[in-house]
Amino acid sequence: MAFGTEKDETTKEAIRIELELYRAIKTEFKKMEGRTGKEITTKEEFDILLNMKIQREESWNIYKNAGRWDLANKENMEVEMLSRILPSLPTTEDIVEYIKEIIKERYNNKCVMRDIKDILAETKKKYPSADGGIVSSVVKQYV
Repeated sequence: MAFGTEKDETTKEAIRIELELYRAIKTEFKKMEGRTGKEITTKEEFDILLNMKIQREESWNIYKNAGRWDLANKENMEVEMLSRILPSLPTTEDIVEYIKEIIKERYNNKCVMRDIKDILAETKKKYPSADGGIVSSVVKQYV
């Protein structure tokens, strides 16, 4: 075996896996567009990518527990690639600060429970992964 050949094969394999992943992503986006009949939104893209990551993490665990390291390594590489593609998830503190900012600017630090829907919608625009429970608990502090 010549020097560097193994590294070249590993690099080729990583590129092949990455190409397969991008094809899978494109397919999932096209499926969603076909179901809705319109162009997908950024939130839908985020949800698709997040679901793909979760599916691969579950597969990685199954393959690892079964001793199928060849398949587990492939799934792990795809999880890492999806992690790089996905925007970083906001922390709870980021979401809370943004909610407080909305309440301060729009409601003068005074809001009522019926405002939760509007505040949640606004928060979801900036942070699609925001939990409604967090929004509710913060709004209750200002009621």
